[in-house]
Amino acid sequence: MILSLTNSKLTFIKRFISDSRFRKKQDTFVVETPKVIQEICAYQPENMVNLLVDENHVSAIDEKWKNVFTVKQGLLGQIVDVQSFQGMVAVVKRPQWDIGNVLDMFITAVILDGVSDPGNMGAIIRNAVAFNVGLLLFLFEMRRLKLMYE
Repeated sequence: MILSLTNSKLTFIKRFISDSRFRKKQDTFVVETPKVIQEICAYQPENMVNLLVDENHVSAIDEKWKNVFTVKQGLLGQIVDVQSFQGMVAVVKRPQWDIGNVLDMFITAVILDGVSDPGNMGAIIRNAVAFNVGLLLFLFEMRRLKLMYE
């Protein structure tokens, strides 16, 4: 059990939470929602780097999960950046996608590049649902997709 804020695992998580460049460099992200953590553990357990759980929330953990560390009550709440902390925080490797395989899974796909206006995004999402679009991708750089799919 982790008993102190100076523990290396807690200082590591604190750095992930506070430093987006560090997360990007490590190709990881932080998850603080139990439902999402459960989904990752169930379907992509190889992507779980570390999972820290408040001692009062240990009952929510499946014993098959790996890289799980119990933390003394209250310590995790001091380092997370959410108002209603739910007792666990995970560092997860960013999944790697093969865009060709993803596109092949759907009959209808809409790929958008550079859409940043929330009103436009909302209209696009509503129209995609109305037309039964199976996949909706918002890209930052279309040239990345061209390079990956060629």
